[in-house]
Amino acid sequence: MSNFAFLAAEFPTVHEAAVEAERQAGVSPTAAAFFAGKTVEVAVIRRAILAASTSATSWSY
Repeated sequence: MSNFAFLAAEFPTVHEAAVEAERQAGVSPTAAAFFAGKTVEVAVIRRAILAASTSATSWSY
């Protein structure tokens, strides 16, 4: 089981990238770092799309 299973239902693309980074961690640290970066990019893009579909002023930190 993945450490990122909680992401699967709501954020499947983020989940996919995170699981791939996790898989690569034991095999290739370089590949794991690449996929970890991809995971962050996918999450940020997902957040930007959600913000654009609602209101830019509704961002809460």
